[in-house]
Amino acid sequence: MTQSGRLRHGRVPVEGQVNSKTIFIYLAVLAMVVAGLAIGCSSAPVPNLTEAEAIGIARSYHYKHEIRGGCWATKPPPNGGLVNFSHTESASFKASGIWVVTARTEWGNMDNSNVSDIRKIASGYISDEHPCTYVVDDATGRVTQD
Repeated sequence: MTQSGRLRHGRVPVEGQVNSKTIFIYLAVLAMVVAGLAIGCSSAPVPNLTEAEAIGIARSYHYKHEIRGGCWATKPPPNGGLVNFSHTESASFKASGIWVVTARTEWGNMDNSNVSDIRKIASGYISDEHPCTYVVDDATGRVTQD
């Protein structure tokens, strides 16, 4: 401001008027506050286990407790008779600190002699599937079966 009460660029300041420099400062402060909140609020946990480790823990639990079901079979039995054999397994980490592990094995059985016609499918074999779901606590490795 000059001695005459005018701003340097020649305008007389109006009471309550905010200049562009003040607006810029307010916006910069607001941006820093919002950025700080975004960083502070992103509390997604970082897993201790890898996906492979979570799957391995669930598989070990399945075999240790002798749980029935063929969801962890990765190869068809050597005696044959099975077609279209497939196995899948996966794990997904949740924000609550748990891994949800799923395994599924399915195959077709060529021996239809003791199964009713209702279960036979058009290709001439019986479809059989074995799904499993386990929950693995990331912090403790404790397993529960879903």
